Amino acid sequence: MSNKDKKEWVPWALRRTNPDIFYFKDDGITPNSHLPVLIYRGLFDDSYDNCEKWLEDKFTDNGWIRTCHKPLFEYYHYHSNTHEVLGVCEGSGYIQLAAKNGVKTEIEKGDVVLIPAGVGHRCINHSQDFQVVAGYPDSAMPDVKRATIEDRELAIENIKKVSAPGFDPILRDEEGGLLKFWS
Repeated sequence: MSNKDKKEWVPWALRRTNPDIFYFKDDGITPNSHLPVLIYRGLFDDSYDNCEKWLEDKFTDNGWIRTCHKPLFEYYHYHSNTHEVLGVCEGSGYIQLAAKNGVKTEIEKGDVVLIPAGVGHRCINHSQDFQVVAGYPDSAMPDVKRATIEDRELAIENIKKVSAPGFDPILRDEEGGLLKFWS
């Protein structure tokens, strides 16, 4: 297949300006956030084979430094010191966002999930080939907090100190996305 035959965007103009948006309230244990989780769906189709490099380059160019390829944790956790972006570069899986008050949603190759600091998340199950690229603004090293009452008070203080990222990891400074919904 030649490069001109490969489809990179499915439909880019619609997907990039219309992410799925989820708001979650504090559930008494997991702080969650007043900022919404954003999920960009289908940024490239299943036949696109350079998605890992595309995600790494996009995240890095926009100040969200790629720190690892990883499967998602199967236990509830959140980060109190940074926001997180997850780009699915292979396979599919189901994630649960925001613990008790949350939603379960499928994510698959081509999807990008923006998770604000404090929002609980976990992987419920996934395909064998499931692979994500994770990034964090300004090279932050994420802490991993379990949803426990013991971590809560300090975590809430940490979350208050997390600033808004300078750029959306996908759109950079275009209208829409993080700059629109996280302002």
